[in-house]
Amino acid sequence: MADRIQFWKRDFLEEQYLKLEKENIDLKDKVLELELNTKIQIKELMQEIDKSRNQLSRMKSLEDQHQQDCIRINELTVTVSVLSRMYSNLRKTVGLD
Repeated sequence: MADRIQFWKRDFLEEQYLKLEKENIDLKDKVLELELNTKIQIKELMQEIDKSRNQLSRMKSLEDQHQQDCIRINELTVTVSVLSRMYSNLRKTVGLD
């Protein structure tokens, strides 16, 4: 009877070993798949970050250009105003008004 229990234990342990070995292989496959997917996601996120950085750089450049354009428009507005007053004063001096 002891031999029978020993045999049963041995079969049971072998069965458990094979079951756990298969489960281990499956888990390793899942880990590798998850690792690959994670690397792909990281790569995609890094690309998105690079795109965002490029867009931010472009936006800063456009903002600077807009500021320069506003300054130039103000300068031209002042110039037109001054020329208009000068022209008006000239007309008054010559007597055309």
